[in-house]
Amino acid sequence: MIIYQLLYMQAYLWELQKHRVIHLGFALLILNLVSLRRSRRGWPFKLSLLAAGVGVTLYFTLQYQTLAKLEAFVPDTAIVLGIVAALLVSIATWQQFGAAFPILAAISVGYMFFGRYVPGPLSAPPVPFQHVLTWIGGNVAGESGVYGSILSLSANYLFLFIVFGSFLQAFGGLKFIRAAGNIVSSKLRSGPAALSVITSALLGTMTGSTVANITITGSFTIPMMKSAGFKPEQAGAIEAAASNGGQILPPVMGAAAFIMAGFTGIPYISIVKAAAVPALIYFGLVLLYVQLQAGRMGLQTTPARVDIKELLFDAPVFLVPLAVLMVLLVKGYSLMFTGFWAVLSCVIVGLLSSIRGKAILKWNWRETRDTIVDGTHMACSMAVVCGLLGLVVTGIQMTGLAVVLGQVLVDIAGGSLPLLLVFTAVVALVLGMGLPTAVAYILTAVVLSPALIKLGVPPLAAHLFPLFFAVYCHLTPPVAVGALVASRMAGARYWLTCGEALKAAFVGLLIPVWFIYGPGINLRFDGGVLMGMAQILSIVLMAVSLQMILMRWCATAVKPYEIALLSMSVILPLFFVFSPAPSYLFIVTGAVSLAAAVSLNRRRSVKEQRLAIG
Repeated sequence: MIIYQLLYMQAYLWELQKHRVIHLGFALLILNLVSLRRSRRGWPFKLSLLAAGVGVTLYFTLQYQTLAKLEAFVPDTAIVLGIVAALLVSIATWQQFGAAFPILAAISVGYMFFGRYVPGPLSAPPVPFQHVLTWIGGNVAGESGVYGSILSLSANYLFLFIVFGSFLQAFGGLKFIRAAGNIVSSKLRSGPAALSVITSALLGTMTGSTVANITITGSFTIPMMKSAGFKPEQAGAIEAAASNGGQILPPVMGAAAFIMAGFTGIPYISIVKAAAVPALIYFGLVLLYVQLQAGRMGLQTTPARVDIKELLFDAPVFLVPLAVLMVLLVKGYSLMFTGFWAVLSCVIVGLLSSIRGKAILKWNWRETRDTIVDGTHMACSMAVVCGLLGLVVTGIQMTGLAVVLGQVLVDIAGGSLPLLLVFTAVVALVLGMGLPTAVAYILTAVVLSPALIKLGVPPLAAHLFPLFFAVYCHLTPPVAVGALVASRMAGARYWLTCGEALKAAFVGLLIPVWFIYGPGINLRFDGGVLMGMAQILSIVLMAVSLQMILMRWCATAVKPYEIALLSMSVILPLFFVFSPAPSYLFIVTGAVSLAAAVSLNRRRSVKEQRLAIG
C-alpha cells in the first residue's frame, strides 16, 4: 500500500476518484487481515468482510470509466455495492474506534431518508430514496458518500504523513529527540517531566496521534517521572498533556494542517504560521506547570549523560526530512509531492546514518518493519473513518442541515459571537469524545465554522478555533482517550489523571479565544505590528499568572498579596484586548504586577532557604 501511495503521489496514475476507491480498498484489506491475524475467533465472518471489501473495490475500479460517464443514472449493482462499502467502513470503524461514530453516520443517513418528517426548522427537504442510495456509495465519480471528497483527505494527505511519522521513528529519529530532550531536562529541576514535554513536542508533531505519542515517549518518561517522585496520576497527566499538544505544533501539526488545507483551501503555510505562536505558548505553559510542580515537591536537577557525538550523528535523521518538508512546501510544491520526498529522504538519511561503523549489521530490521506496519495500520484506520465521515458530511450538506443548524445556533446566540464560540467549543469537545481529532474538527467545522464566518470571524480563525478544541477533547472526561492510555501506562486512577491533565493544560483552553479577539497571536497584525505583539504579550502575561494562581506556587507558596498582584496581571491584559479603546498602559501595568509578584516570591523563597539552612 505504501508503494502504491508513493507511486501515485508522483505519477498520478489515474483520476483522483479512482484513487480514492483503491485507497479505501487497501485500507479495508489491511484492517481485515490484521483482525484475522490478531484473533481467529469468528473467522468466517471476518473472512467474508475481507472478501466483500476486495470484491467491491475490484468492481468499482474495473467499472470506474463506465460509471464515470453516467450522470443521473447509476446501475442498481453500483448502488448495492455502494451500500456494502458503507457497511464495511462502518464495521471497520466500529472495530477500531467503537460504536459512537457509526451511530452518528447511521443518524445522518436516516436524516437523509426521513428528515422531511422532522418538525420545525430542522425539517429536511424531501429527497427521492434512489438519490439517497446513490449518494451513500454508488456515485464513485462524485463527491458524496463513502468515496466522496472527505476520503481525499486520507488518500492524498493524511495517510502519507502518518506513514512519514512511522518512517521517522523506524529509522532512528526518536534517538535524536530523546537525546535532545535529555540535555534540556538536565538543566531543569522538573527533569524527566521536562523530558516528557520536550520529546512529546518533537515527536507529536510527526505522529499525528496523541495515543501513539503517549505509548512511544511515555514508555520511558512515565517510569522516569515516577522514579523522580511524581505521583502516578501526575506522571500520566504530564505525558498526556504534553503528547496531546503535538497535534497543534508546526510544521506537521500531526497532519491537522494538511487536513485543514485540503478541507478549506487555505494555504498550508498560512495555517502553520497561524498555529506557531499558540503552540509555543501551550508547550511553554505545560513546561511551566511541571516546573512549578517540581518546585512544590522539592525536586532538584538530575544530570543526564548524553553522547554529543552520537547526538550529532542522529540529528540528520530527524532534521533533514523536516528540512525537506519545509523547504518544498515554502517553495510552493504540492503536499503530495512534498510528502513523497519527505518519506524518501527519511529512508535515505536513516540508512546512511546506520552505515557508520558496523551499526547497519546490528540494525533491528524486524523492529523497523513492525514500526512501519503499525504506522500503516493507524493510517488505514483513519482512512475508513474518513470514508464513514463522508456519509455524515453528505447528510449534513445534501439536506442543508449545515446552513439550517448554523442559523439556528446563530439565532439562539442572538447574534452574540461569545455565545456562539461557547457552542462551538462545546460541540468540538463533545464530538471529539473517543474519536480522532480530524473527525471532531471536520464535523464541527462543517456545521459551525460557516456560522462564525457569518458573524465576521476570518475563515482561518473560524477553522483554527474548533480544531484546537477538538485537540483538547483527548484530555477532557468522561471519554479522555489520551488520559485513559496514560493512566493505564502509569498505573494511575483515571479520573485523578484527567484532573491533573486539565491542570497542566487548562490555561491552554483560553488560547483559541485570542484567535478571535487578539489576532496578533496568529501573526495577523491587522492593527499594526506593535498592536499584534502587544496582543501576544497579553496572553503570555495572563496565562503565566493564571498558571501560578492555579498552582499556588512560584519559587515558593504564594501569599494572598502575591495572588492579588498575579490577578492584576490576568485582568489587565483582558482589559487591553476587550476594551473598545485599548491602551498599552494595561499591558505595562500587567507586566509590572507579574514582575513584582515573582520578585517578592523569590525573595521570600531565598529567606526561607536561609532559615532552613540555619
